[in-house]
Amino acid sequence: EKLFPDIRENGLAHPWLSDWEALVRGCREEKMECSVRELTVQGRWYLQTIHFVREFERIRIYGLDITERRAAEIEIKERTVQLEAANKELEGFSYSVSHDLRAPLRAIDGFSLRLIRDFGDKLEEDGVRKLHAISRNAQQMGQLIDDLLSFSRLSRKEMHMSRVNMEAVARDVWNEIKELNPDRKLDFRSVHMTPAF
Repeated sequence: EKLFPDIRENGLAHPWLSDWEALVRGCREEKMECSVRELTVQGRWYLQTIHFVREFERIRIYGLDITERRAAEIEIKERTVQLEAANKELEGFSYSVSHDLRAPLRAIDGFSLRLIRDFGDKLEEDGVRKLHAISRNAQQMGQLIDDLLSFSRLSRKEMHMSRVNMEAVARDVWNEIKELNPDRKLDFRSVHMTPAF
């Protein structure tokens, strides 16, 4: 009556009590103490629990307005669908962009190696070193593109824990910085620490 002030006026014709006889019959036949269902009344969602009290041969009906919860669930489902569509679109875009970027990188790598092969004896040592750096960086860029593609697919994969050799990572970064700044005086020091876990 708190939920539906008009329930006495409408009696069993009220939508809140729709099919209640079938529900109670089902409870009695299956020897269930209660039955739970969701239903809509006048545009709102309700959780209805029907208890069958055997010793008194009566039923008790409890109701809870779950409209806001149901609206939130629907919104979450809709957003999930939108996010999945956006992820698929982003993955397609990433694949397309990575494919388009690979061709010029292969050309840069190939031409720099061809220059070394065809004109290496005519170039100074610094010129050959720079061409090797161009080739190496083009290959590294290709690897980064592959890594980005793998990263974009991570959302569909199960996460696995693994150990990372941070010293090796730091050394790779150090070598890259040193190569990009040959004229700078840089100092690299490795500090060993005991892991906290």
